[in-house]
Amino acid sequence: MHPFRNFCITVAVVVCIAGGAGTARADNVPGQGSGYFGSAEYQSGFEQLVGPYDYWTDCNDALTAAIENATNNFGETLVAVDGCGYSSGIGHPIDNDIHLLVAAESPKESAEIGKLLLAEVAHARSRYRIDDYEALLRAIVKASSGK
Repeated sequence: MHPFRNFCITVAVVVCIAGGAGTARADNVPGQGSGYFGSAEYQSGFEQLVGPYDYWTDCNDALTAAIENATNNFGETLVAVDGCGYSSGIGHPIDNDIHLLVAAESPKESAEIGKLLLAEVAHARSRYRIDDYEALLRAIVKASSGK
């Protein structure tokens, strides 16, 4: 996904959340529904949300691109990242894998640190085959609900 499109989706989500997202169907409201979500917080107070994505890697790629866009194009300095986590839908909290604090002197440095931290999380997930584990858990949940 192109970083600018991702940024536009993020802005739409923030506006929706800030303005109180009426009673629209969940699958028509960006940022809601089941899937992987991630977020980034910046020194200015701006917060970004990416998701939902069907796969963790897609979410992580989108989060990395959003951080790149915010730091390179808007001069934001990253202060924290919530690694992508799975939410089963509205009313269910996002199970973020990890909350990472970023200490940096500049937007560029914060982006590099954020990307490095997210790459380390991706490496750990790959090493321990977390995607396979999570897919199996979702299959068990689906089987237990009779769907």
